[in-house]
Amino acid sequence: MLFHPIYIQAETLLRQGKPEEAINRLQAHLAEYPEDSQAKFLLAWAYYMSNKLPEARNMAEVLFAEDPEQPQLVNLIAEIDLAEDKYDDAAKKAQFLVERDPNQAEAYILMARIKFLQRYYDAALQHVEKALELDSENKEALNLRVRISDTIGNYDKARDSIQELLYLDPENPTTLANLGLQQLNEGKVTDALETFSQALSIQPTNMLARHGMMEGLRSRFWIYRLFYQYQRFISRLSAKNSWIFIIGTYLAARAIGGMAEVSEGKLQLILNIIVIIIALTFFLSWVINPLLNLVLSQNKYGKLLLDEREKKMANLTGVSLLLAILSFIGFAFSGFFRLLVSGFLFVGLMIPAGTHLNPSKEEKQKKLRNFGLAILASGLLAIAFDGGILLIITFVGLLGYQFYFNRMMINDFSRKFDE
Repeated sequence: MLFHPIYIQAETLLRQGKPEEAINRLQAHLAEYPEDSQAKFLLAWAYYMSNKLPEARNMAEVLFAEDPEQPQLVNLIAEIDLAEDKYDDAAKKAQFLVERDPNQAEAYILMARIKFLQRYYDAALQHVEKALELDSENKEALNLRVRISDTIGNYDKARDSIQELLYLDPENPTTLANLGLQQLNEGKVTDALETFSQALSIQPTNMLARHGMMEGLRSRFWIYRLFYQYQRFISRLSAKNSWIFIIGTYLAARAIGGMAEVSEGKLQLILNIIVIIIALTFFLSWVINPLLNLVLSQNKYGKLLLDEREKKMANLTGVSLLLAILSFIGFAFSGFFRLLVSGFLFVGLMIPAGTHLNPSKEEKQKKLRNFGLAILASGLLAIAFDGGILLIITFVGLLGYQFYFNRMMINDFSRKFDE
């Protein structure tokens, strides 16, 4: 079969973001023409776009076995690898495409996306620049250069690329999302929200614009704007430097606390304030996102942007905070010491409540959830039986959770450099 109108219909539906409808039509077509390889290829893409990854992979690999040199198939399987976090497998396929046709900009863009997701930002930028040498007006490459340049702090290059993109296509939703993020970086929260709204009005499913809108809504709170910049700073550090920063800050706080103990007057007050600020900074870095998400879940826009994972962590953090407040109030009126301990316990539990679903892999989520439940059980037993040892175990458990979570997140999200 050389050509069939179903191809155009399916491609149009996929461009319109209607993969389920494309799947239904392609399946009906293949029931009549089961050997139509082009329809099978389009069906594999439709499965991929509807997040039916096992079905997409099965069909794509069957076609690949028949024609292993077909670049479209290699590209599709690489995309499936990326969706399944199999970055090394995807990189091998991207390298094959680069070597097969070194003059194809799309192959370098695919490699750049992979390197960006692996957090090899410098290597990703090199591949983007190569793609732009081949196709200087490629919108995907320019948008990717914006994201990479912005991530590593090269704001001038990001700004120049955005201006090029706005000239080429002023209504491109990804370009508008990148413009909104740039405005957010500059502290122009109102302008950023308007830009994200414009992007979402053009393409409501644009993930970068949805992410930017959430950041913009949170950034209406001045304290989050500070943490937004703090998070951006941390994301540029390597794993080693992240640990140096965290451990160094902790040791600095201990040292300042020690100095405060032997100081007097205003100096003691100033040093204690510094220690409190450092401690609050660390604590808020754990819980500020879920707490603001709890606020945004009551916002008509925010509740549409939050996913179920974010809502669950926000609700659990809110419950933990409420129990802490009630415990402190109870202690204030009754003087019952166990209520004071309960208050501090639930303040500490806000950390696992607000972070345990942050890792993308379910296995890691389960480990963090079990860790948090063990801390809760230990703390409740300590309160019920007035156990000093159990309180120590609970405190050590909270410290251990923070260390374990930090290690997990640093391994997953720290910047990497090619050796």
